[in-house]
Amino acid sequence: QAVKTASDAANSAAAHATSAASDAAVAHDAASAASQVASDLGTIVKTNPKDASATAAYQAVSDVASEANVQAGKADSAVAVAKTQADDAAKAASDAKQATDPTSAAKAAQSAN
Repeated sequence: QAVKTASDAANSAAAHATSAASDAAVAHDAASAASQVASDLGTIVKTNPKDASATAAYQAVSDVASEANVQAGKADSAVAVAKTQADDAAKAASDAKQATDPTSAAKAAQSAN
């Protein structure tokens, strides 16, 4: 039962890491799109510096792009944590399997002698 529980935990952690990686990719795509819109609006503002609505839109989108980049960075950090947790869970599952494997137990006892 302990092996199944550890294996289930490892599978769950791996799924979480995959999901986190997918979320990070989405966050990066959103940040990239917002940055592109900000860049395009920046060009408009440069060619029409007196256009107050373009300037306001540029500032708003720049703020959104900046925050999107911050969130993408946080998503990357979450991916790193999730991958570490998945690796740790896989190691725990492997250790649990070895601990309950009679052959491994016999080998451990033999090497202890």
